[in-house]
Amino acid sequence: MAADRRQQHRQQASTPARPARRAGTLAVVTPWYPCPQRPHAGSFVRTATAAVAEGFARVEVLNGEDWPSAGGEFRHDLVRTAYERLAGPVGAARVPVVPETTPEGWRLTRVPVPVRPPALYAEWARAHESALRAVLPGGRIDADVVHGHTGVYGGWVACRLARPGARVVVTEHASFLPSVLRQAPSRELYREVVERADAFLCVSPWLRERLAQSFPEHEGKFRVVPNAVDVASIPVRPEPVRELRRWLFVGNLVPAKGVPLLLTAFAAAVADNPRLELTLVGPGNAEAVRRRAAELGVGHQVVVRGPVEPGEVFGIMHDHDLLVHPSTFETFGMTVVEAVATGLPVLVTRCGGPEQTLAGLEGVAGRLVDLADDPGPLLDGYRRLAAAVDRLDPARARAAIERRYGLAAIGARLSNCYTGVAGGSDRRDGGGAGGSARSGGGAGGPARRGGGGGSGTGTGAVVFGGPVAGSAAVDGLPALPYHPEQPPAAEDGAVLLLALGGTRLRAVVEDARFLAERGVPVVVAAARREVAEAAAEDPRIWVLRLPSGDGPLGAWRLWRLARGGLPALLRHGPRPRIAELVVCDAPATAFAWHLARSAPALPLRWCVERAGYAGRTRPPGPPEAGHGSRSDVPEPVR
Repeated sequence: MAADRRQQHRQQASTPARPARRAGTLAVVTPWYPCPQRPHAGSFVRTATAAVAEGFARVEVLNGEDWPSAGGEFRHDLVRTAYERLAGPVGAARVPVVPETTPEGWRLTRVPVPVRPPALYAEWARAHESALRAVLPGGRIDADVVHGHTGVYGGWVACRLARPGARVVVTEHASFLPSVLRQAPSRELYREVVERADAFLCVSPWLRERLAQSFPEHEGKFRVVPNAVDVASIPVRPEPVRELRRWLFVGNLVPAKGVPLLLTAFAAAVADNPRLELTLVGPGNAEAVRRRAAELGVGHQVVVRGPVEPGEVFGIMHDHDLLVHPSTFETFGMTVVEAVATGLPVLVTRCGGPEQTLAGLEGVAGRLVDLADDPGPLLDGYRRLAAAVDRLDPARARAAIERRYGLAAIGARLSNCYTGVAGGSDRRDGGGAGGSARSGGGAGGPARRGGGGGSGTGTGAVVFGGPVAGSAAVDGLPALPYHPEQPPAAEDGAVLLLALGGTRLRAVVEDARFLAERGVPVVVAAARREVAEAAAEDPRIWVLRLPSGDGPLGAWRLWRLARGGLPALLRHGPRPRIAELVVCDAPATAFAWHLARSAPALPLRWCVERAGYAGRTRPPGPPEAGHGSRSDVPEPVR
């Protein structure tokens, strides 16, 4: 015990102190951030923010989420126009983008960003700028320090919308950086970000070298500041590993992560030791992985679990003996670092980030192997590691990870960047805050387009009252009173989730189930069969199948249905009172615009605001159904 206390004291003494809280504000702009539907997305952004949050009086996170349109440029223009007319801050828009408070006490604003695939990265970056400008009061980010994550998304928005005098810091994480730089317009946009940023950080030396080669005139600006890892919160496995029998893979189930190579290497290892097991955890085509395992004759020894909650990952690591990470490219390798912190041995390819994050730890934390098209190096590395597993030192490896990437260490380095210590431009003229003339979009933000109208008489199904005195109106649509503490209850009516695309299937279904579990009647109006069928698996959810919008008459059928308002939408299937409508994806935006015109008092939202439903658990039956007289559209699934 005394030895343990001495070791703990030595580690604390060598760990940099957290920055003291100061009067100031930090805004973090990111295309990724954890949410209930994607709990792992952007977790490294949240951890980096936690590393510096104590140094600021207020922290704000601005998360722009890509909402892909469908059907070509014309339909995307319709979606974008509808979004511009509907979205805005609370009290000044028909469909407000509502900030929430995170468990850490930060202000988090999730902003849907309609984007058109396929398109250049530069076009998507400008879409993020336009969307965030539209929902920010005054069209600016009001913070002393603005930290943008990824140069082409968060970095561009930070540079364009930071207020004059703010310090702009950009961190590059993206493994798709080479694709960005191969596109001439995107490369020029990226150059503007580099020129404007006061400090430009890279999470690995590989990224720094790539940027220095691409922008040699700014080579001195690029610095390496790795991702932060909350090592103190990662539980250590109760017993050290003695045998590398239970293999584990955590990540996307795609070829770029080395999954096919992993299966082939595992099958070869099973020939030596039939007792081996392999578990794969992560999103992707699980059935394809199972089929390939069966073809290799190891189907009964391979388990594919799919994605799990973040809190489950470390327990799964404790239940296995070896993390195998055969990725073809990583900028950092967060999964590997977290595995080392738990005490799990690792077998990792030299794919960019891991050879830096595990520098000096080979033979201590695990083993690195060369990239190859065949399983030979991976299989040989496993055999060598299995023979030397007793010589690994997981406690020493964890201590090294803490010193390198712990919150205190990375927090101190980021704090220096925020204050201008140790390099980086220290300009305060705000010259890039408004962007250059060729970038488009002045400080006033995009002009609201066209037209009038929208003074419909309502549907008779709306529960909430009309607009309050003094509320703003956008294109004839009133900004309704917003009461986040009073979301619809079962007696108020149903929440209607409108989804015309398929890209956010998981979010739609999970939000519908969330509401049903809390006693709120819920109707999913879906245009894609896969969304409708997934929602219909829960008997508490009513589902309406809308026209798909495909084919020569598809768009016209949707337009006709939208013009009919809620009576047309609910002509078949359930006919509950609608207390609130949630726009769930980009294709639904233009449809929602027509519904808003026909029902001026109907509250519309961009997401299910879950905080307001805390404590609700009473599960009701589905909404009471009515029966329509027409059989064309919409078609009820149930």
